[in-house]
Amino acid sequence: MKSRFLLLLALLVMVSCKDNIFTDKIDAEGSIEESKSESKTNIKAEGLADLNWLLGIWENKEDDMLSRDMWRKTDGNTYNGFSFRLYKKDTVFAEKMLLQKIHDDIRLTVITIDQTPEERVSYNLISSKNKEFIFENKSREFPKRIAYKYVSDKLLQTWIEGTVLGENEKMEYRFTRKK
Repeated sequence: MKSRFLLLLALLVMVSCKDNIFTDKIDAEGSIEESKSESKTNIKAEGLADLNWLLGIWENKEDDMLSRDMWRKTDGNTYNGFSFRLYKKDTVFAEKMLLQKIHDDIRLTVITIDQTPEERVSYNLISSKNKEFIFENKSREFPKRIAYKYVSDKLLQTWIEGTVLGENEKMEYRFTRKK
């Protein structure tokens, strides 16, 4: 029952989003994300159609940890996402995500629930080979890169990597489609 309530709450946050963090389009001519994202090797893209498989609800269960990512299409150039992690029914992490086509670039913008709109961070698509999409922000230590890989209609592999305390770290997750 509690997980259904959290799912409903997450969907309501995505739909209503009163704080305008992601309800307004990001200014393609120069926004906060533009200054925080320094990658100059962006992959040119026709649109988000190659990422349509990401839409829906994805879930990862490991021991007492449950992670869920939810993506919905806002329009042809924008996907909104919400992700949360539960440990023994307590929310330990939550973030909003935005995938957007801006001119010829694809950008992933992330903000955790406890951050202000000014603290959101953007990553530019730098690689899209073999249904693996890698986003990067060179100015970040961790995560510096975020990746989504289509494995099958029911399976999604993701990873984040960067530097933590001077050491390279990579965290991988496998999600199964719920809807």
